[in-house]
Amino acid sequence: MLAAYKGTPDDEGESLADTVAILRSTMGGGFGRWLPQASFLARDDSGRSVGAIVTALEDDGTPFIVFVFVAPDRGGQGIASGLIGRSCRTLCESGYSTVRLWVNTANERAVSLYRRLSFVDVVG
Repeated sequence: MLAAYKGTPDDEGESLADTVAILRSTMGGGFGRWLPQASFLARDDSGRSVGAIVTALEDDGTPFIVFVFVAPDRGGQGIASGLIGRSCRTLCESGYSTVRLWVNTANERAVSLYRRLSFVDVVG
């Protein structure tokens, strides 16, 4: 996560300790109840972690994609799309018909990905 966000509009200068604390908080309910069944880790053929998606359930009952990140050297290979697709399929199979996420509009690459995957802009 730390390496994936470095140099992007989402980089706020976090340290490794900050990143670990953010993930612990997320899994502890910081963004709603963590949904481990819809959160996934992507590994390459050697077993190296190359991406992840972390999903939670917001207070209103809507699933929320909290984080999606991919190793910088593996960008553009469909890993994020695959993680999002797997998470959304799992949520659909669990009875959810909507999933929400927040994106920094300055992160044009992420915005493009979400639009390509048929997410729609909702303001308010």
